[in-house]
Amino acid sequence: MSRPTTASPGAGTGAGVVDVAASPASAGPASAAPPHVLMDVYGHPGLAFVRGRGCTLWAADGTPHLDLAAGIDQNIMRLGKAAEKALMVITDEPTSMTDAYAFIKVLKGHAPNVEPVIAINQAVDRESGRRTYEAVARACQTFLGFRPSLAGIVLKDPKVSDCIRRQKTLASVDPNAQAIHDIDRIAEALVRGHEGLRDAS
Repeated sequence: MSRPTTASPGAGTGAGVVDVAASPASAGPASAAPPHVLMDVYGHPGLAFVRGRGCTLWAADGTPHLDLAAGIDQNIMRLGKAAEKALMVITDEPTSMTDAYAFIKVLKGHAPNVEPVIAINQAVDRESGRRTYEAVARACQTFLGFRPSLAGIVLKDPKVSDCIRRQKTLASVDPNAQAIHDIDRIAEALVRGHEGLRDAS
């Protein structure tokens, strides 16, 4: 079985990338829809979740993806250390940025082979999202001696809060929302590996 990819959101990211994008487990992957109802505008990111249980989502290729809580709790770090990549989902809130930096620092100390990758969530615009990423990346470069990759930026969408209240996914309410396209691009960058992450940054 493939090693898992983890998503460790910072504080204040209740609508993390996995939560916003994932379809209900019973619905199957988005690619299961009849091809004649899909417009091939953005293409498919190559990452389709086919089932889920608890905090784990399985991709079509069998790779498990874990949605972890914020912080550096022992259990969270144990799962993070078992992954190939750890995706930090960060907002511009100071607590989120601090949590992400702490997670990266501890992770690099105990599992240097795990690749930390950053995604910015709930950004007002691309420029502000880029500033948030740069703040964390500079801290990592200054104090840890490396610069984590940027997987992408998800723009803030007021429909996300409404979906949370209604206990629905954004994809089921508005599949053409900008946040969905942003998430697709992040998934594509992760699937493509270093090349995709360089393009995203």
